[in-house]
Amino acid sequence: ASKRGTSKSEPDIMVELCSKRLDWCVLLVLVGEGQEIHNGENSGIAQWNTAIDNSDMEWEVICPEKLINIGNYAFANCNGNEVVVMPNSVTSIGSNAFQNNGSLRFIQLPDNLSVIPQYFCSTAYSLASIKFPKSITSISASAFVGNQGMILFDFRQAESVPTLANQNAFNNGATGRVFVVPDELYDEWVAATNWSSYKIVKASEYTE
Repeated sequence: ASKRGTSKSEPDIMVELCSKRLDWCVLLVLVGEGQEIHNGENSGIAQWNTAIDNSDMEWEVICPEKLINIGNYAFANCNGNEVVVMPNSVTSIGSNAFQNNGSLRFIQLPDNLSVIPQYFCSTAYSLASIKFPKSITSISASAFVGNQGMILFDFRQAESVPTLANQNAFNNGATGRVFVVPDELYDEWVAATNWSSYKIVKASEYTE
């Protein structure tokens, strides 16, 4: 709804103000049940995602420690968040959460995450590497499809081989990309279903 002669959302106004007036800034964002002051004011992450996407600045998004779920499309199509740090309280991430996120250069996965959802960060072309926690047990279809800038998939913390939903999870990826795994899991990894078409490298043989 329009307020004070503008149709912009509160996140739009705050991000625009910071972008124009400050060389750097920190925004503490209150999102969730109980944060409404005016009816309909709280639209969750979506409005902030849009505001950041429209900004000329690059933003680092640090999620609160009590967050337990990242919803479907939460940061999809956003081109303003360069860094996303998820706390270990997060146990699930929705599909397409970071799909087509063109500015994302670093993402920190939570230690308790077990499933990488479908189209997780597909076509996030600025992301060059990702480190998986030992808790990962499953990678869904098309999770990383079209990630043509990602050259390192770091599984060195793995305690078991994650189930790969199908062979297209990493389709249309970067030339020369590698999947670094613990030495003790190497033989099992290369023999596991749907993993044979990828370049699996022992941790002891990988040099950055």
